[in-house]
Amino acid sequence: MYTTLNSPVTSTPRSPTPVRQAIDKNTKASVDFARFVRETFEDAYGQPAVVLATARAAAHSDVVTVEFTSVQRDFVRDIKRRVSNYAVLRVEDDKVTTLTAGSPADANGAQQTCRSSTDPSLLAVLRSAGPTERFVEVWSNGALVKSISVSDKHGDFYGDSTFG
Repeated sequence: MYTTLNSPVTSTPRSPTPVRQAIDKNTKASVDFARFVRETFEDAYGQPAVVLATARAAAHSDVVTVEFTSVQRDFVRDIKRRVSNYAVLRVEDDKVTTLTAGSPADANGAQQTCRSSTDPSLLAVLRSAGPTERFVEVWSNGALVKSISVSDKHGDFYGDSTFG
């Protein structure tokens, strides 16, 4: 049907052709597949990876405290998150038993972290936020208990081997 520029175009609705149906079906399958690939990639790439670990023998020779830091990709904030954690293990007769395990605490921006020797669920975090803002945070079982601004009382934090 031919029409002039001033006359409306009329067409009768036609059922989709088998080719159009196949394209629509493949497009939906492609979208579903792309979504599946992205979710799988984010899940795999977002798994934590241990980047630092320290093991210390306690007063009892069969008890070991392991502190470790892992890195995990945060796709929502588009950052890598550093998380500190610990576990207290008993090693006897070639058998390892977990006595206690801590809850992770965010170590992003932390210059140094330190567990309490009397209560391993407590974690102190020295954190800088910008060039002049410094905080001491106290975490317990993965929850922030207290954040204290020490910007006007403390200089830069140093977490290297020289200063501890």
